[in-house]
Order: sequence, then structure tokens, then C-alpha cells
Amino acid sequence: MPLSRSRTHHSSHPEREGDRTRPPVWVRSAHPMDAVALVPLCGQLGHASDADQIAARLIADAGNPDYANWVAVDADGVIFGYACGHLVRMFSTGVPTALLTALVTDGQARGRGVGRSLIGAFDDWAESCGANEAVYNSDGRGHGTHRSLDAYGFARDGQRFAKIY
Repeated sequence: MPLSRSRTHHSSHPEREGDRTRPPVWVRSAHPMDAVALVPLCGQLGHASDADQIAARLIADAGNPDYANWVAVDADGVIFGYACGHLVRMFSTGVPTALLTALVTDGQARGRGVGRSLIGAFDDWAESCGANEAVYNSDGRGHGTHRSLDAYGFARDGQRFAKIY
């Protein structure tokens, strides 16, 4: 599958941040063959999963147009970020809402535009599906992610209530 840059990552050249050159970020659809590389990223989210479980989820999602999964990769194809989107049609409005259900950047790759690129892919997908809003539900642990989401146009809105079975 061809790699593409999301609309929020504009430069075709490495970016400069201070004196440090950041390599470009590409985003592509996630595939079951990515499962091994996604295990540590899921762990960083606090969700322990093995490669077989992740591959099974990616296979199930691939057959459902209301789900999308992306990975961020470098020029060598090394995966260092992941995002998942889920489209929910709201009864109250009849219009779909796009849920950003996972967003993670490997700790060693933070500050390279990975989150921005993944959110750009999510935004492109959500708009192409006719969503009228995007929502990210957080468990409250990802404070760096929260600051990034504010910068990418998300606003705090309401509260999250959860019930574990």
C-alpha cells in the first residue's frame, strides 16, 4: 500500500526543531502484519495485548467500513505511532460522529509530528465518511496527548462516564 502524508504534515523535507532535524512521517493503513510492532504501542496505552489479538482486531476492523486503523512510519517502514477511528451514527442527529478510539506515539518518537500526522489521517477519513464531529475519549492518563489534542482543534466537552464489566 502506498504511503501518504496526511494533510496536517505539509513538508516534503525533514523539519527543523531547534538544531534537531526530524525525519518525515508517513501514515498508512494498519495491517495484520503490523501486529508485532503494535504490541509495545498498545502497552504504552496501558492495554496489554499480544500480536495474535491485535492481528485479529485488525482483520475484523478491515471488514467493517465504520472502522479505520493507521500506523505512522519512518522512511525505513519502522512503526512508531498508531491511531484507530470508529464511526458511530448518532440516533439524536442521524449524522455520524467519528471517535478517535486510540492514539499513541512511541515514547522515543514524541515531538516528531507523529500525532499530528495520525490525527490528519483520522480527520481526512472522518470527513470523507460524512462525520459532523470528532470525539476523543480519554481515560485521563495521557496528559501529553491532551495538550496535543487541544492544539489540533479538539476542545474539552462534557465528561466521560465508564462502567467496567
